[in-house]
Amino acid sequence: MLSTKRKFWLVLAIVSISVLPMDAFSRTFSEETAKAGSPFTNLNELDLDTAVRIALAHNPSLEAARARVEQAREVIRQAKAAYWPRLDASVAGSRLDMSENAYEQQLAQQRMISAVLGTELTPPDDPTMYYQAQLTASWVVFDGFARKFKLLAAEYGEKGSAAARDE
Repeated sequence: MLSTKRKFWLVLAIVSISVLPMDAFSRTFSEETAKAGSPFTNLNELDLDTAVRIALAHNPSLEAARARVEQAREVIRQAKAAYWPRLDASVAGSRLDMSENAYEQQLAQQRMISAVLGTELTPPDDPTMYYQAQLTASWVVFDGFARKFKLLAAEYGEKGSAAARDE
């Protein structure tokens, strides 16, 4: 006794085969058998599995359904990522060139300080380089159940996509 699902696939295969004109079917079937490694190369009798493979070969709607299920799984992964800590990094650098007047003023100030202290000071750096690095870690503990609802909605979407594919 065949299960309901297998009956459905058998009916689908028979309807798909009977709807095609026989010359189109034989042309499509011969193209399929001509491919190397095709499961139809030594076809002696048409059983249920072979009929299903023929009916579903290159079926774009099933491929689209599979892609929608994969997309729904990725949405679930994105929703689960909200539960993990977040680590942000940034780096910045800048270069400051003094104008001629500012540089001369710095030299004059250092000469005055050197005369008062009696020691020789190094001249000011021109240009001056500034660097900054920042690392921030954050972890959301509670956000009013928004993450939970996003995750549940994503899981519901995946189940809906999988049900549509199975249908």
